Amino acid sequence: MLDFNSFKTDTATIELRFAPSFLMWDRSGALWTEIQSRFPELKYSNVQPSQQVFESKTLRVMLELESLRVITRGQGADKRVADVSEAIFRLASDKYKISTFTRLGFRDLRSQIFESKEDALSASKPFLPSAMAANLLPDAKIQHFQCAIRQEADNYGLNTSLRVEEREVKVAFPWEVAEYFPTMPPKETVIVLDSDYYTIGTTERDSLNLEEWGKQASRTAKRYWNSVLG
Repeated sequence: MLDFNSFKTDTATIELRFAPSFLMWDRSGALWTEIQSRFPELKYSNVQPSQQVFESKTLRVMLELESLRVITRGQGADKRVADVSEAIFRLASDKYKISTFTRLGFRDLRSQIFESKEDALSASKPFLPSAMAANLLPDAKIQHFQCAIRQEADNYGLNTSLRVEEREVKVAFPWEVAEYFPTMPPKETVIVLDSDYYTIGTTERDSLNLEEWGKQASRTAKRYWNSVLG
């Protein structure tokens, strides 16, 4: 039995899309100076004419000609992303004269670690369609599981998926002892809950409270998974 409260937030992302803003080429320096004054932990990691990325250990901000993306990670990421996005959205839309957004998106990735791949597959088995579960090949075992659904209303949509993943564990060893450890990174097996809530149609800047929208999107995703997982 899966419990939503047992899943830890990996990342939370808010993305804004808009028509190409060529003012990015003229005003980026002024914009990033203001952003850094608000978030001094951000340091540039990639600066190109059509893409600029600043990041810290728990925050990444990416600006492109047609999009703004804010990614937070770790505990409380789903709350912080709404706060940070609101501040950066105001600065960027002022500097780049953006008045209309073609899409707002909120993505939430959560995971729960299992001792083995078999345990993770067993925990996800209740979500396997019964017709598929009843028609496995003789002597065959399920090796991978992913269940995804997209639902849309007139002005919003929600993509969700539940999947089993094996992923590398990032371990950093001091250089003086690194040679004594295996070169192959260890792996862990997780079940991932992936939510992508988004708008359909345009949204005017003057009517948008991005902080409140992000928190509402997060609540929608949480209600969905609490209902699905029981």
